[in-house]
Amino acid sequence: MIIATIFTIGSGLSNAIKSSLLGDAINKLATTVDSKDLPDDEYEILMDSVEPEVNKTIKKFLIYGSVMFVFNFLSEFLWLYSGMRQMHNLKIKYFSTILKQEQSWFESNNVFELGTKVQAQIEAIQPAFGDTLGNLILRIIEVISGYYMGFKTSWKLTLVLSACGLPFIIAGFF
Repeated sequence: MIIATIFTIGSGLSNAIKSSLLGDAINKLATTVDSKDLPDDEYEILMDSVEPEVNKTIKKFLIYGSVMFVFNFLSEFLWLYSGMRQMHNLKIKYFSTILKQEQSWFESNNVFELGTKVQAQIEAIQPAFGDTLGNLILRIIEVISGYYMGFKTSWKLTLVLSACGLPFIIAGFF
């Protein structure tokens, strides 16, 4: 669960990193759009200087995508695996507890329904042990990293959007 949490934190930071990379790429390309009024020879020189920057940005996006694929896959896999292991241990403990019951308990309960009851009860709580906890951690990290990037980039705009976003959050709860 600790390793899954580490990969989940990495996955949660992905949107903030992606926004930063995309903002840098747009800023680099915006300089070329603003300079179309330049003479042809100066425009060509500018375009030749921008092309290596665009290639660097593309490489950054490829590396980012590869790393995020690994982080997201391992995060989901480890949370589901952890949930399955916990359910297996819970089934063993549940079964050993049933075996410790008095004889009268077995007479009052149908033995043939016991396996079905155990499986149904454990399947009902399995999502809470698995990916649901991982998704909760992921969403918390996404919100924190999003606010961090927002305040780092433009704190005034972040405050305005936070105030405007509050009605949407309240509506989302209802």
